Amino acid sequence: MNSKTADPYNNLLFFSGKIAFFFLLEIVLSCQGGNAFSQQFQQHTFQSNLSASQHFLYNKSRSVEPEPARNYLADDILQYSPIIAVYVLNAIGIKGKHKFTERTVYLATSYLFMGTAVYGLKTQVHSPRPDGSDNNSFPSGHAAIAFMGAEFFRKEYQEQSPWYGVTGYALATTTAILRLHHNRHRIEDVAAGAVIGILSTQIVYKVVPAVCHKLFPSPNVHSYSLQITPFVDRNKTGMVIQIRL
Repeated sequence: MNSKTADPYNNLLFFSGKIAFFFLLEIVLSCQGGNAFSQQFQQHTFQSNLSASQHFLYNKSRSVEPEPARNYLADDILQYSPIIAVYVLNAIGIKGKHKFTERTVYLATSYLFMGTAVYGLKTQVHSPRPDGSDNNSFPSGHAAIAFMGAEFFRKEYQEQSPWYGVTGYALATTTAILRLHHNRHRIEDVAAGAVIGILSTQIVYKVVPAVCHKLFPSPNVHSYSLQITPFVDRNKTGMVIQIRL
């Protein structure tokens, strides 16, 4: 049985997923921060002569050496998994809210909004990555794409079951955690990417229908039926045509 959008249970699961996402990120950040500090502290031969605060200031003043280039295939694939799930479910017969052309228009427009915001911020902020590879850390593009797709997944299938939305946000959260684990982003990077991705999809699902209605108003469609009945009589032949409007 389909669940309605206004179902309190649906809303509870949706917002619980968001809260769980930020909670998990805080845990990962804390673990990574503590481990990184401990490892750096043990590497210095003069650690006995430095207090913890002095050591922290010393490392903050050092430039971050770039790590060797790595291929994070799991991150690159997983960021698109909520979007792929929408098209796979439709292909196997589990229909979403919109048809192929309509949902593709929503997706492409959301991607345009999201990509413009992410690229604009990256080029203006120039935040260095934790691994020192470049200055494109803020905001996280992977997180933005993943959460844009998660909200797209939820919008298309929220009337089927709230668990589709929960699944999409779980995949997006996993993507964000992997970006932290691989030392490609900080928590503020993935949090900003998540907000941009979610808002991009939400805005598009509100704006596009309104714009299409203004530009392409639907004409009034009248249903009708046509029936043609031939007849043969002794003196005449012909047909009867009935049109019901």
